[in-house]
Parts: sequence; C-alpha cells; structure tokens
Amino acid sequence: IFKVYKIYKIFKKYGVKMIISVDFDNTIVNSEFPKIINILANVKKTMKKIKENGHKILIYTCRENEYKQDMIKFLVKKQIPFDSVNTHIVLHFLGETLEQGLDRKKIYADYYIDDRNLGIKKDKDGNVDWFYVEKELIKEGIIK
Repeated sequence: IFKVYKIYKIFKKYGVKMIISVDFDNTIVNSEFPKIINILANVKKTMKKIKENGHKILIYTCRENEYKQDMIKFLVKKQIPFDSVNTHIVLHFLGETLEQGLDRKKIYADYYIDDRNLGIKKDKDGNVDWFYVEKELIKEGIIK
C-alpha cells in the first residue's frame, strides 16, 4: 500500500490523473498477427480524449522485437497518442530508482482496456467496441 501511495503522490506532483493501459492487437487495431489491418473505429478520438483529460496511456502488448517496433511506428504514423510501451509509467518520472519496488510482471494502471477483458463489448469481428469504451469512460468521469 505504501508503494501505491508513493506512486499517487508522484503523479499528483506531475499532474498525472490516471494511467490507462491499452492493448494493441484487436483492441487498438484489427490485426492478424503480425499483420496490422486497420485502426478500429473511434480509437483515435477516444485516446485523444484520454490524453486531453490529463491521463497517461500505456500500451501493453505481447509484441516484441521487430513487431513491437512496427507497432510503435504505426502508432506514431497514425498519430495515436501514447506515453509508454510495456513499461511502468512512473519510471519515466523517477528513472530506474523505483524499479526495484515494482513488480515488472504486472504493469500498474488504473484501468485496462483489452479485447480479452471480461465483459468488454466487442464489434461483429470480435474487436473492442470503442464507442462503448468512450461511453463507459464518460460515465466513470474519466473523460468529458
């Protein structure tokens, strides 16, 4: 509990409200791994709203090596906002000093958006429905 309290104090100091963890494949994009097919409807708009409301976006993915680099290039090219990939965001504020106090196996976030989340609404192709995600984030007061 102390570590979590310390993390929240750091975030408050730097103006960070929440960390939203977002999966990539079949969550941000429709894909047939490793092929990226297209961005899902309403992703860009909703992720921009997350950033505009003062939150940090962590991309959490199983992609590694060249597939991870392809994903990062895709996100940048398509102007999809994100702050970190598979790394504790708090480390960006403190460097490696806090790394020993965090379990690297599970990335800390306030919310996780993933096609494998229990109860997540999906489109007809089995991808995350970002119109539903946007509505839920508004309902929770996370975005306006």
